[in-house]
Amino acid sequence: MARVTKAELEQQVKELDEKCNEYIKQLINKDNEIARLKELADDSYEKSSTYIQQCKKIELLEEQIEAYKLSVEHEKKMKKTLVDNYEEEIKRLNEEVQKLKNENKVRIHNERGAGRKERFTEQEKESIRMYRLQGKTIKEIAEMFNCSIGLIHKLINK
Repeated sequence: MARVTKAELEQQVKELDEKCNEYIKQLINKDNEIARLKELADDSYEKSSTYIQQCKKIELLEEQIEAYKLSVEHEKKMKKTLVDNYEEEIKRLNEEVQKLKNENKVRIHNERGAGRKERFTEQEKESIRMYRLQGKTIKEIAEMFNCSIGLIHKLINK
């Protein structure tokens, strides 16, 4: 192998430097072309029929949303009116139920006559109380009415 001289090395460095400059110019050109194509693609997409159709579809869907919102608001108002009417009716019916309950509270004791019949009538009970107030003993009153002392005691203290 022959020895490489300084002039040859300088020549090789010059050639490599020129190749580097050429590659740099190519890279710059390619970057510019990429940027131009991106702009072209962006412009062409906005003008494409697919993009326009999608925009129109979005507008249509937004209009439908507004229509549904109005419909929902209208339904809410109607339902609120119905609920208010039902609440008033419930309140009225509750008042009526309370009124009927109060009317039915005043009932006769043992209304259907179940159980054992009373031995003494109200008039007899009053006469027993009168005898006691007159000073008769419970035993004397019991003998008069032919019953037990306990029954007379119960009637007097009732």
